Amino acid sequence: MELPLVEMAAATGLDFYDEPGPINSAQGLLLGISNGIFLCVGGLGNTNRIAVYARFKGCANTSAMLGALKQDRAMKKMYSVWKADVTPQTVLWSFCKPLRFDQEEFAAATEAFKATITNFTAPFDLTKCERCAAAVQDPLLANGCPMSICAACQTRAKKENEAQRNTYESGSSRQTRAFALGLTAALIGGSVVGLAAYMDNDKWGNYHPTFRIALTALLAFLVVLVVKRGVGRMNRATCVMASMLTAIGRILGDILSYGLVIAKNEHIAFNTELVKWTAFHLLRLKWDFSPLLFAFDGLIVLAAAELCWISRPKFALTFKKFPMPRS
Repeated sequence: MELPLVEMAAATGLDFYDEPGPINSAQGLLLGISNGIFLCVGGLGNTNRIAVYARFKGCANTSAMLGALKQDRAMKKMYSVWKADVTPQTVLWSFCKPLRFDQEEFAAATEAFKATITNFTAPFDLTKCERCAAAVQDPLLANGCPMSICAACQTRAKKENEAQRNTYESGSSRQTRAFALGLTAALIGGSVVGLAAYMDNDKWGNYHPTFRIALTALLAFLVVLVVKRGVGRMNRATCVMASMLTAIGRILGDILSYGLVIAKNEHIAFNTELVKWTAFHLLRLKWDFSPLLFAFDGLIVLAAAELCWISRPKFALTFKKFPMPRS
C-alpha cells in the first residue's frame, strides 16, 4: 500500500522520517510531539491499513478514552472499518485505506485523535526522563519508537535487553515436543489442505492456482506457529524442522487430493493400493498437473524455515536522536 506521506506530512504538520517506527511501517512514517504526547502515522506493517499511534505518560480510564475515539465525528468520517488497541500508555488506531483518500479529512481526523487523547491522558514532561525523571535534552527513537530517556537509563535498558537475550538463548529448546506437535499440525493441516484441493474444481474441471498456493502458505503458517509454541527457544534446527514438517503435510495433502481425483475419474476404490501408487508417482503427478504449483509449493516449504527464523524474539536495541518539533 502506497501512502502519500509527504503530502500527509504537509496536511498534518508532522515530520516525515525514513524509519519503520513502532508500527513497523515499510514506507517510513510521520513523527511529531503534541502537548507532551508522541505521535506516529504510517502504514501498519505489511497490511493494507493506516495506523495512528500515540504514546503518553498514563491514562486513568482507557475505556472512556476508547469510547470517545469511537464517537468522534471527524474520525468517523475518515474510516468505515477501524480497530483500536489501547493500553495505559499507548493507543494504536488503524483503519483500511479508503478508495478515495482525502488528506484534509485525514488531517482533521488526526487532530481529533490528538485532542481526544489529550483530554484523557497525562502527558510526558519532555525535559525529564520517562524512567527516572533526570534531565534530558532531546527525545530519542528507541528502535524507532519515540521516547524521552536519559543516558543512564539508556545504558540500563541496553543491559536489561542483553540480559533478556541471554536468558532466551540459554533457555531449553524442546525439539522433541516441538516435533511431535508440529507433526500433528502438519498431518491435520495437510489432510485439510488435500481435501480442499480435491474440492477445488468447478463443473468444467477448472481449478484455482491462487487458492491452492494460499492453502500451502496457510499450512506453513500453521506448522511454524505450532512449532514456535512448542519449542521454547528456536534455533536453526527448529527452522529446518518447520520446513520438513510443512513438506510432510503438503505431501500428505497431495497424496490425498490426487488419490481422490484418480479414484473418482477411474471409478475405482480409494484404498491402500491406490494410496501407495499415488505416493510412488507423486512428483510426476504434481509436475504434470501444474509446474507452477510444483514450484510455488517448493518455495513455500523452503520459506517456512525463514518464517520460523524471523519470528524469533527481537533483542536489538538502538537509540537514535531525532530533532522533532515540540508543540
